[in-house]
Amino acid sequence: MMTIPHLNVRTSYSLLSSLITFDKYFNHAMTTGLTSLAICDNNMFGIYEFHQLCQKNKIKPIIGLNVTILFNNVTYNMNLFACNQKGYFNLVEISSIMMINAEHKKLLTLDEIKQFLTADVKIIINYTTDNYQPGLYQTLQSILNQETDLYVGINNDNLSLLASFQTLLEAEQIIWNNKVQYFTSEDFTTYKVVDTIKTQTLFKDSKLQDLYGWVAPSNLYHQYFDNINSFIATIDVFPLHKGTIFDNLLHYPTPDNQPVQQFLREICETALAQKKITKLKKTYLERLNYELTVINKVGFNDYFLIVWDYVRYAKEQNIFVGPGRGSAAGSLVSYLLDIATIDPITYNLLFERFLNPERKSLPDIDIDFEDDKREMVIEYLFEKYGSEHVAHIITFQTIGMKMAIRDICRIFDIAIEEANKMNKAVPLEFNYHYEQAISANPLFEIYQKKYSQVFLHLKKIIGLPRQTGTHAAGVVLTQQRLQTIIPIKKGYNGIYQTQYSMNYLEELGILKMDLLGLRNLTILHDVVNNIYQETKVKLDVNTLPLNDQKTYQLLAQGDTKGIFQLESPGMTKVLVDMVPDQLEDIVATSSLYRPGPQDNIPLFIKRKKHLAKVTYIDERLAEILAPTYGIIVYQEQVMLIVQKVANFSLTKADILRRAMGKKDATIMSQMKTKFIEEAVKNHYVEKTAQEIWELIYKFAAYGFNRSHAVAYSLLSYQMAYLKTNYPSQFLASLLTHVIGDEHKTRDYINLAKKNNLTIVPPNINAPYRQYYTVDNQICVPLLIIKQIGFSFFNNISQEYQTNGLFTDLCDLFIRLYKKGLNRKTYESLCFSGALDVFKLNRITLFNNYQRILTYIELIKTQEENENLVVDFSLAEKPELVIEPDDEVVCLEKEYEFLGFYLSNHPLKYLREKEGYQDKITLISNLRLTLGSTNVLVLVKRVKTITDKNNNKMAFLYCYDESGEISITAFAEIYKDYANLLKVNNVLLLNIRLGTYNNKINGIINRIKFISGEQE
Repeated sequence: MMTIPHLNVRTSYSLLSSLITFDKYFNHAMTTGLTSLAICDNNMFGIYEFHQLCQKNKIKPIIGLNVTILFNNVTYNMNLFACNQKGYFNLVEISSIMMINAEHKKLLTLDEIKQFLTADVKIIINYTTDNYQPGLYQTLQSILNQETDLYVGINNDNLSLLASFQTLLEAEQIIWNNKVQYFTSEDFTTYKVVDTIKTQTLFKDSKLQDLYGWVAPSNLYHQYFDNINSFIATIDVFPLHKGTIFDNLLHYPTPDNQPVQQFLREICETALAQKKITKLKKTYLERLNYELTVINKVGFNDYFLIVWDYVRYAKEQNIFVGPGRGSAAGSLVSYLLDIATIDPITYNLLFERFLNPERKSLPDIDIDFEDDKREMVIEYLFEKYGSEHVAHIITFQTIGMKMAIRDICRIFDIAIEEANKMNKAVPLEFNYHYEQAISANPLFEIYQKKYSQVFLHLKKIIGLPRQTGTHAAGVVLTQQRLQTIIPIKKGYNGIYQTQYSMNYLEELGILKMDLLGLRNLTILHDVVNNIYQETKVKLDVNTLPLNDQKTYQLLAQGDTKGIFQLESPGMTKVLVDMVPDQLEDIVATSSLYRPGPQDNIPLFIKRKKHLAKVTYIDERLAEILAPTYGIIVYQEQVMLIVQKVANFSLTKADILRRAMGKKDATIMSQMKTKFIEEAVKNHYVEKTAQEIWELIYKFAAYGFNRSHAVAYSLLSYQMAYLKTNYPSQFLASLLTHVIGDEHKTRDYINLAKKNNLTIVPPNINAPYRQYYTVDNQICVPLLIIKQIGFSFFNNISQEYQTNGLFTDLCDLFIRLYKKGLNRKTYESLCFSGALDVFKLNRITLFNNYQRILTYIELIKTQEENENLVVDFSLAEKPELVIEPDDEVVCLEKEYEFLGFYLSNHPLKYLREKEGYQDKITLISNLRLTLGSTNVLVLVKRVKTITDKNNNKMAFLYCYDESGEISITAFAEIYKDYANLLKVNNVLLLNIRLGTYNNKINGIINRIKFISGEQE
């Protein structure tokens, strides 16, 4: 009996309403011998994945949709099942309407969906004891096609209605349709946990009963269970996809309906003529004709024009667009359409790496935009092509262990402090791996005993989908209305969202376009704007000279902080060792510094520096491998070698490269034989041909896409050029983009000081939101001062714009009284340096607060709409009491309100006061050659552990004004000085220098306490 499946099955895609994941569902099917499975969520999120798994496991898929409708002001629940492909597309339409309505809290009506309730759809009404009215059944009968199957479901909630159903229906029309949300009674308690998480209630208050497991009905209702088999027998096995990518691809609206291939050619030929290419003109023309022929053959004309159009729009709106991304940068058509700014012929990039007619799956053209303006481009697509043809792509956020701990603790009313402790004990890398997380931290042994109810359910809910999100870049555009092809839902900004995730769209004939937001483009644009604001020089980053040796010197010195792709310690070290002097060195560095290829970095650098001889497996390959000193670095080199050695076309060479990368044994076996044969015909000795095959097989797996590497390396160079030649403006932009991140702000402030750049404190008479430059000085914006806030800042800015400069303290108080100026905001203005413009020291400024406030109270006559009306004749301006500054107090207050030290640094102050200048080394000046040295540091963090001898030791994370360092206190030092190793203590340390992960670290020899706390 139990080989009959249930129909009304909710899966985990009914978010937080089921424990039935697809893994568990199909394992259950295999165990019980089920040959059919049904899905009936209140959405279609999991339909395609479910259908695929059914095909893979040779199981008949039953595609259903659970809907709630409003009829005669009463809500009813129904299950709709697709009988065939047309029925599936009817469900797609209904689900789309339902999910769009849901955003507006609007229930479905029969009028909205009756056109889709055809003979291609089976309907089961799930009456309850509260809403039973034969009217719904009778109305459906009257509006439906006579061939439409209409059933009433019997379930654990409505058994008392059976007699009523029997008077209304034939026995065959009553079907067992109990909702299934978990498998066994053992899972019921965990299901209650998930339900209380969803409803945000306490577990103890739940009234749920164990009614929704995978169980057969009692003998009394078996006949209605048996009806499921006949119900399933009339459902066809059908494919879900409709057409191909080219059937569904949006058509670009050309002027006067000109044929797209002709319009694309005209744009490209015009652009090529404007380039005024004199050398290799024939090469460019032949390449263009070839590319356009392939693009037309695979049906990509519209796609290129769509991308051309929105990139053009972005540039017209002064939105920075990346120089290219991925293999599309290897296309001359991309270059001529201004989709990429890389000339593929100059850089020897291959079109076939991007597109060839024999490739089974077609590539995306991915485009980078400024991250804060990307939505403008999507809005343009929305306006141009219409709401029913443009959609974001859905993602699913799943429950991790950290989140699950918080949720379960809440429903069991466990203190938030305890939940936080358990949460912190989960290593981030094991957030979705229960067993590893438990094993990684011995604290869990204690927690498991103390809170057994938490861990009883924790493992079962990790990985369940919790809510939907939006793909960071993906957008789909279709010629047909979206909901005629795929189910959609309401997204944000009025733009729809697909119900299927990215992985399944292309298989359904939907082409995804990636419009990515890249923060570095925003920074680049800000730097260019900063330069223009100060110097009136309008730079075009695409015409910067690529031979600026100062830029390459900066990279060779390892000054890479803030530079796209190049600022990681490992990448920086490669650049320092390589001493780059051309763009190709950056391209090679970014391609080599990856798992696998990085093994070749030492040899590459030796050969570049003429410290090792450049050799080739065969001298005939020198032309291809000479630029990389005989080492295969790029995928394109693999393709060119295959072409040269075996006379393969570049199209076939790319297929071979892809097969090698994926380790596709079948294709490689066929092509290896052909490769060797053709190589021998081409005058290669068989042994050499075999060796070349082995060489390219080794490198094909991790060779890098040169088209992408060149494009992104150009962006790296552009940033490095601006940092070199416009350092103040560059640092100002970097600082703007880390406002709110105190750690990175301190890093960049230290970098500016290290490079002898002047940083000016905030100024009440320059109410800026962002960092800016004046006379190449970096100016701190008023808005970053803590305690100021947007409201008070806006009041300051408006007052400044309306009435001009604040002339003195009294003027400041008069104009900002009752507009946000109080003791705390005034203190923040004083000690951040914003009032230095009044030529008084900061202690004096602050200590005269009450004196000025008293004066304001004396002269005010009335207040109207927060504007102070004053009579200056009522009192003379107060004489301010001048007091000496206290540098230590001022520095700590400055740090409190800015988040970093600006005017000085307490360690620098201490060094000068105590005469330590010649006795210590700044962290930034530490070199291994020093052996042991003294450092004066402030302790940032202390991590205590037990060593292998069961003795305590500690790792200290310390800093001075020049940088940070990790310092180890081994057991013998820790035992004697543990009382000094406190956060925020200032210590004079003698350390022995070493390295770890390419960073200098230290081991403590001796400690001298300078200031702070000690036990």
